[in-house]
Amino acid sequence: MEIGEVNLKNIQLIATTALLIASKTEEIYPPELRDFYYISDKLYLKNDLVLMEYKILNSLNFDIIFASTYKFLSRIHVSSMLDGKETFFVAQYFIEMSLSDSLFNSKKSSLKAASAYYLALKITKELHKFHNCMGEIEEICGTSASLIKATITYKTHKS
Repeated sequence: MEIGEVNLKNIQLIATTALLIASKTEEIYPPELRDFYYISDKLYLKNDLVLMEYKILNSLNFDIIFASTYKFLSRIHVSSMLDGKETFFVAQYFIEMSLSDSLFNSKKSSLKAASAYYLALKITKELHKFHNCMGEIEEICGTSASLIKATITYKTHKS
């Protein structure tokens, strides 16, 4: 299977294999291969599932996991070395509130996390700590302080 047409007789095999890949990625204890063999009504051999898994992952260049805004926010919070969780929870709230904003959601996850954290620090009156760890935040997010502040300016003026 290359990127392109899919043979209709293999749709169930592709769907079952996609479910297998997703469960391996998301579940702590993913179902075993025999479970997927069973749910496909034994239409395909286990080797068919393994081969299709290889083909799907190869066509995706094994690039199936992305870093979420929450993961970036967690890394930023740890690097800031703040004791309390108040700032973290306020930043989480801002991220959740921005989910309905399609323009803001088009931004990179790292920029959204850094912007939410910056705004949370401003509200919790701990903004001076942002400047102390700005180097680490820029390294984690791959962005500059000015871009983070510009994103906040956009978000707060739009609301």
